[in-house]
Amino acid sequence: MIQFRLLFLVILAAGISRAADEFNHFTSVGEIGLTITNFGVIGHGYNIEGQPSCLYKQYSELDFEQVEHFSYGGLWVGGVVNGVEQVSTGTDDGHQYVGEGWEWNNAGPLPESMTTLDPEYPAYGIITRSSFWDSEYFNPEAISHQDFIIGYTDTSRVFLDTGDEIVNHDPLGLKVRLNSHAWNYSYANAFVILDLEIWNISRFHDPAGQGWDIDSCYVGFWVDESVGNFNLDNPYEPGGRINWYDNLAGVVLTDSTSIALGDTINMSVGYDADGDNGYSESILGCRFLGGSAPRVADPRNLKPYANTWVWDTASNQEFPELSSPRSESERFHKMTYTPSLDDADFPYGAENTRSWMMLSSAGCFGTLAPLDTLATLQELRPDLSPEELASLAHSTVIAVLDSAFSLSGDEAFPDSLIRLESLNAVFVIGCGEREFVFNPDQYAGAEHLQKMCRNLVANTNWAQIAWDGEDKNHNGVLDPGEDLDLDGELDRYLLPMPPPGPRLHVDVGEAEIILYWDDSPEYFVDPIIGEPDFEGYRVYSSLRTPGGEAARTLVAQFDLENGVWPNTGLEDILVRNSLGINADSVVIDGVEYRYAFHMENLLSGRPSDNWVAVSSYDQGVPENNLASLESDVKENWVFVFPGAEPDEPGDAEDRKPGIYPNPYRGHASWDGQGPYERLIWFTNLPRRCEVSIFTLSGDPVDTFIHDAESYQGDDAALIREPRERVAAGVGEGGKFVFSGGEHAWDLVSAHNQAIATGLYLFAVEDRDTGKVELGKFAVLK
Repeated sequence: MIQFRLLFLVILAAGISRAADEFNHFTSVGEIGLTITNFGVIGHGYNIEGQPSCLYKQYSELDFEQVEHFSYGGLWVGGVVNGVEQVSTGTDDGHQYVGEGWEWNNAGPLPESMTTLDPEYPAYGIITRSSFWDSEYFNPEAISHQDFIIGYTDTSRVFLDTGDEIVNHDPLGLKVRLNSHAWNYSYANAFVILDLEIWNISRFHDPAGQGWDIDSCYVGFWVDESVGNFNLDNPYEPGGRINWYDNLAGVVLTDSTSIALGDTINMSVGYDADGDNGYSESILGCRFLGGSAPRVADPRNLKPYANTWVWDTASNQEFPELSSPRSESERFHKMTYTPSLDDADFPYGAENTRSWMMLSSAGCFGTLAPLDTLATLQELRPDLSPEELASLAHSTVIAVLDSAFSLSGDEAFPDSLIRLESLNAVFVIGCGEREFVFNPDQYAGAEHLQKMCRNLVANTNWAQIAWDGEDKNHNGVLDPGEDLDLDGELDRYLLPMPPPGPRLHVDVGEAEIILYWDDSPEYFVDPIIGEPDFEGYRVYSSLRTPGGEAARTLVAQFDLENGVWPNTGLEDILVRNSLGINADSVVIDGVEYRYAFHMENLLSGRPSDNWVAVSSYDQGVPENNLASLESDVKENWVFVFPGAEPDEPGDAEDRKPGIYPNPYRGHASWDGQGPYERLIWFTNLPRRCEVSIFTLSGDPVDTFIHDAESYQGDDAALIREPRERVAAGVGEGGKFVFSGGEHAWDLVSAHNQAIATGLYLFAVEDRDTGKVELGKFAVLK
């Protein structure tokens, strides 16, 4: 054993590898857009325009519902080493983005030379997995619709980007693997679960090769909550800002609407006190869901705590207990209790608005001993020789330190071996709409806040249900009657599931579209119920009534005739009936589509907010108070651009190329505000053609090639940029489908200048026939 440790230390001395900071990953499958990094931070401090920090509801089409909730958050892990209270922090208030207070990093504790011993040992980047079968990130080991798998440590004594020393802090010697999980189910799209596995790797950083015990361990997340709506006041624009100082933070005690009932959850919450005239009406929450530790016999002994204080304020005269911690010892103390919530001790009124901090923590996880895989293996594998044990211990250490390693996939070092030497802590970041409380003066402050947070509590309760899985009594073992799938193992992350959205194909024509979809959702087996419970389909589109309060328009609904309302039947959408053809299905690109739906009288020329989708929904379980569940429209939504189909040689109708609107007056109804956010549409174009634009004097303005098979609106920002955002958010979803005979132009010349008022000429040359058609249009500003 001693030889193994010394060998490890000699190799370690050769150097340390690290990965680049990654801060562009954010959850995108649900309604929370939460940025997650590989250096212990969540959120990004609003430093990246267009990227959510913690945005809810990120896919709402209503401006007042799109609310940001915090700038930065950070992981805190605290413990006692040799009698000294220490906390390693991802970030906290009062420190400037480097050095002290930013103590997690993505430096691997192994040198690059060691990676040659295991080619699967990567840098400390971010791995993405998805349970969506058609996602580019699909992985059968994925837990949720979008998993991020991340590794980082607190072992560096310098800030890696600058080399500056991290003062006033000694590393605890920790390795963290963070697995984040997000879903798009309608009942589970308002939270992100943060599942942490933490190892004590101080043995590999102790010059003596022994390491140290970390006693009295606590784990938590600190958050600088700042709830505000960027549509109301955009901080990225000149003169724009977000109001940090009109917020309140608090603690929600129970999972019911009365503080006298329910289980204690101690969830920290933050909200805009006055709601910004309806533009900031959602509430942020952070809550401990559960965990385990080597020396904690019953996980129910791990207790949640919540705390709050005024930003960077050493003393708080109004609420003395709620002052900012100024040292690691004070930060550690904040993690170990929940302050009194009496009205006299806690801020509940608008007169107490400030920039409040939130802390959600849990403990005590007991003592976390240094990782000693060799000693553990000697107990578990007495059949192996010392040489075989040393080799296996070495591989196991690499597996622990590799955040992307699939521990369950290698029988040589089972998951149970790794967990013997680690602690597990699971938190949820959630949001919910503020509940209106009638006559609030009749309630004490704590009970009023509890009632305001009813929707937030309900949303995070689904996170608790998901993590608990089969562990209904939270004791960490599989009790009689809990094994739903009869596999003899305690399964977590179980949720009722709607049937998946069907495979969808859309044909786009002039003022019309036809949607085709398959019947695969009808055979989906719910993992909780154990049998198919499909009920029907719903056809949705983007909002059809301007100014409406809905996020989408329900176009049609079709339901099985089985006694469950509305019993419309599916006969009308069978392709035989809906298209009037003598066939039971239509095959397109190798996929068999059984249903079709025709939409007519659609507007042409709209930008990329015009979409359609088909969802599937189930029967629900009324006896368990579970409403019908529905697939998310983003699973198959298609952005459509109805318009003229390509002008083909020999068509009965001789359609000449044209342009609309003509004349173009200042801004069309679909335009944005900037000089590159305008569109006019060339229409009746041949399938393959070249379009040239000239001034009246014959000077060239712009030229582009149109190909109906490949056209995706790339040369118009109003189409290209939303398409890129959709692709970045949902990957495989969000297809853009054009009619083929139209092409958008942004009124910007080939020299990147907005064109002036005047009369212009254009020529369209058919690249297949050589035929040239001429036309003209006017621009009036």
